[in-house]
Amino acid sequence: MKSAPLISVITVCYNSAKTIEETICSVISQNYASIEYIIIDGGSTDGTCDIIKKYEAHISYWHSEPDKNMYDALNKGLKKVNGDLWIALNSDDFFVNKDVMKVVSTTYLKYRKNRFGAYFGNILKKEDETFRNISFFSVNYKLLLASEHCSFMPQPSTFLTREVISKVGFFDISYRYASDYDYFLRVTKLYKVKHIPKPITVFRDHNESITNRLAERMNEERLRIIDAYKKRAPINFSFFYKYLSWSYYLLINKRFPVRKIVNALLMKKS
Repeated sequence: MKSAPLISVITVCYNSAKTIEETICSVISQNYASIEYIIIDGGSTDGTCDIIKKYEAHISYWHSEPDKNMYDALNKGLKKVNGDLWIALNSDDFFVNKDVMKVVSTTYLKYRKNRFGAYFGNILKKEDETFRNISFFSVNYKLLLASEHCSFMPQPSTFLTREVISKVGFFDISYRYASDYDYFLRVTKLYKVKHIPKPITVFRDHNESITNRLAERMNEERLRIIDAYKKRAPINFSFFYKYLSWSYYLLINKRFPVRKIVNALLMKKS
């Protein structure tokens, strides 16, 4: 009988008192025993640490100290990982139900011989009190780069193997807002990745989220990342891949907003 893999969850936070309790509870309430929970706090002053202390008995490791940015904090968490798999679960996101770890563990054990570097699932996007399912599909390095976005392999629902840390390394902290896109490009250059066709994580879409609040800066960094990769290894027919991938993404999610289609296909390069 194959033993259940240890799964490490890293939550990076800073002044997250409004949301982190739901995040923590979604981890510690899993119907799965082999979990390592790591929380890296950036020196919160709003009561976040009091909430963490409330659940200290269920947390494998945590500390609170200033960091350079969220990716610096995440790298600190990666250095503590002992799990066969790990995920960075944002402090304003949470797992969709109590069986997420079982689903991921089952998938990992089934496909372990394939040596996938990552397993990623669908997400539920929470807008106020409305939940919208966002589905994904199998990707590779060429498709992820040609799509010019990290949308097709979302960080909040992606579990990576511990081997990735030794082979790919850590997040590039020179990128403050889009380093996850750079990281996943590095992962898919070395590994195949497996899509799990089930919702994994609830992603809160609100005005104060980094995705919305710092969208312009994130986009600027993303374009820098794209340019750097394409200069090193040009991809032919990138427009073709981008057109097909975004069209399929919008089709399976029944979303056809004209502005988003235009932005996805005709993004200006900086």
